[in-house]
Amino acid sequence: MTSAARRPWSDAERWVLASLWDGHGKWWDGWAKALPGRTPDAIADQAQAMGLTWKRPRDKWTPEEDACLLRHIMEVSQETGRAPSSVASRVAVLRRSAKRADTERMATR
Repeated sequence: MTSAARRPWSDAERWVLASLWDGHGKWWDGWAKALPGRTPDAIADQAQAMGLTWKRPRDKWTPEEDACLLRHIMEVSQETGRAPSSVASRVAVLRRSAKRADTERMATR
């Protein structure tokens, strides 16, 4: 039997990890909600396997990364019935909101 921590990572989980890793790193309290059933070590291992680094330098996006991002936006667009531009805008709103919440959380420590 495969434990929850050892089950294969889905594309959706990898997308969540990639979209949140740069702003939060391994020890973000929100991982339990963002990736239920994944331990901090499993998250860090997957991030390393994906080549993610925390506070990664801002390098140029590759054509492959652009294609991957567009593919995911189109998938969410089809699943939700929302326009691709609406999906992309909503991601930006959610990211800003998460960043604000993280900043507020850090300020209360």
